[in-house]
Amino acid sequence: MGGSRRLPWVLVALLLMVVTALVVVLVMRDDDAADDAPATSPPAETPSATATAEVEQAETGEGDEADEGDDDPSAGDLPLLDPGEHLPADGVSDIPAVGTDLVNGDYVAHVTDADLSTMVLGADVEVLYIGAAADEYLLEHDPTAEIPPPNGFVLVNDSTDVRQVPMADDVRIWDWCSGDDGQLTFLERTPMDWWLAPAPGSQQCSAGAGLGHAGNLYWLQVRDGEVKRLIGQYLP
Repeated sequence: MGGSRRLPWVLVALLLMVVTALVVVLVMRDDDAADDAPATSPPAETPSATATAEVEQAETGEGDEADEGDDDPSAGDLPLLDPGEHLPADGVSDIPAVGTDLVNGDYVAHVTDADLSTMVLGADVEVLYIGAAADEYLLEHDPTAEIPPPNGFVLVNDSTDVRQVPMADDVRIWDWCSGDDGQLTFLERTPMDWWLAPAPGSQQCSAGAGLGHAGNLYWLQVRDGEVKRLIGQYLP
């Protein structure tokens, strides 16, 4: 009787062992399948807008002109002014640095000589103060002087050094003269006519080749190290 009672329990135990073994086998097969599965590829990167623009610029060359323009040496050059428009708005001619060549600017100078074979002129550069600028100069440097000054200007020469200044091959030159109506005007001359003009000569516009230089005082419009325009300055 005792042996017959144990038999069902033995069968149950065997059945449980079989089920457990099957579960273990199935789990191991799932693990192997997971290990053998191919790795998932990462998503392809989408090129950014900046990278795309850089590639397009490299292919088309766009943008190069803008970069070159920033380095343009002619940017900011002073304009060349005609007679009657050449006086500075602040009433002061440009002041030269001592011991250096004249940089771009509009200077007043007594022209002492000129050599057309080398296109070089000698210039004693001074500083002209006109109107309110002349008053301010005197208040600072000579407050006992008559203010405003006679005729409304002050011509200052702190150095008598004569600079050798090159003239451009296409330099334009004007001398001032008085018309038949007595009005001040300007007469353009070729460099040779200007060089051959008599000193002192006449300041009547009708004098033609006999027109003089009236004290040899000129505005020098210097651009790129050369005198591009030379305009006579009348002082009463």
